[in-house]
Amino acid sequence: MLKSLIIGLATVVLLAGLWVFLEPQEFDDAEQNGRLSYHLSVTGGVVAGPAVLVAREGYPVEISVTTDQSDLLHLHGYEIQQPILAGRLATLSFEARLPGRYLLELEESGIPLASLEVYPR
Repeated sequence: MLKSLIIGLATVVLLAGLWVFLEPQEFDDAEQNGRLSYHLSVTGGVVAGPAVLVAREGYPVEISVTTDQSDLLHLHGYEIQQPILAGRLATLSFEARLPGRYLLELEESGIPLASLEVYPR
């Protein structure tokens, strides 16, 4: 009986910890400063940065990327493209006007950088 109670309690604590750790990003920062900013970097085909970028419809978004190879930065769905030079910073700035999930990738090499999730107001 005591063993079952301890296992149950440990499960509840573990699930609560996972909820806190994995809870989706809140939009409080965007509501306070009006802009969501993210930075990604690519070295040897390996992406460093968040895998999911979260935005709310109607808010400005800024995504900056550095890479060790020249390519074309492409945000599918929004059809925003920008050349990116090796070792240089490229920044996409736009209003999140289309709710949904969109792929951001290095187009020519086919390297997926992140998904942009835009939530409705």
